[in-house]
Amino acid sequence: MTEPALPPVRIEEQEPLYLRFRRRLAAAAVLWSAVTTLAAAGFGFVGLAVGIVGWGALALLTVLWAFHRLQIEQVQHYRQVEALFSLYALIEINR
Repeated sequence: MTEPALPPVRIEEQEPLYLRFRRRLAAAAVLWSAVTTLAAAGFGFVGLAVGIVGWGALALLTVLWAFHRLQIEQVQHYRQVEALFSLYALIEINR
């Protein structure tokens, strides 16, 4: 008999900091939208250009943060697999 499949796990349950990050990112996006709108109204094209560059910086920082988290997870997974292979080498498994 096969074992029942595990229910899907939401990322918020595995990574509690993700929910806080998502909220902070949404707040930063709303705030930067307001700043861009005010800058465009007050300074015209220059204010709009600065706002768009700020949006790009926000997007870049988000991608870099996610990339960094993935790198950390990959190193942790590699170490776990390495430890598992070390255990297999120590324990004789007969079928």
